[in-house]
Amino acid sequence: QWFITVVSEKGVYSIMNMLDTSGSIAKAQVWVPDADFDEFVAALEHGCTAAGESIAPIVTKSMTQERPPTFFRTNKYTSIFQGIVDSYGMARYKEINPGVFTIVTFPYLFGIMYGDIGHGVLLSFFAGALILLEHKFMGKRLNEMFQMIFEGRYLIFGMGLMAIYMGMLYNDFFGISVQLFETQYKFPALPPNGGPSGTVQPIYPNARPSIKPDK
Repeated sequence: QWFITVVSEKGVYSIMNMLDTSGSIAKAQVWVPDADFDEFVAALEHGCTAAGESIAPIVTKSMTQERPPTFFRTNKYTSIFQGIVDSYGMARYKEINPGVFTIVTFPYLFGIMYGDIGHGVLLSFFAGALILLEHKFMGKRLNEMFQMIFEGRYLIFGMGLMAIYMGMLYNDFFGISVQLFETQYKFPALPPNGGPSGTVQPIYPNARPSIKPDK
């Protein structure tokens, strides 16, 4: 409890240091999303009531020429993808959010690089276990390394699924080739079973293999 108390007090004083105070009056200018404005006002009024204040807070909207800060609403599914994008750079106000596209492209590119059925199954089962047991870890103080893995559980799950998918295309299971699908390449017959003598060439204008005769 002492840790929560210290962090709360530190947060309160940090906010108070950013206010313009004059006697018993404190003034602040903040950015609030339009969709959350009513909730913001209600939270201020609830705070004043809980503190025993008799004067309600005065909240007014003001016009400014400053560029608003970037705000992207996320949830437990999309926060990890947004964090990856933000580590490279933040989109400016009213720009398209690249984080939406990374929900598909990041796991897919991982599957291309790490396509293996066995490894994908392990990743999917591990991430699936974290998702099923997330209520046991949510809101608790975790080890720094495990916290990072836990926050990326949905990303890891998607990466595992894509690794399985690409591993099936690669016919790869823990680095061992498996014949899930037959090859789609058709080669002409070579001696002694038939056909001209030569070297099979994989490129031909009509997309069929050709034979370059031996000299």
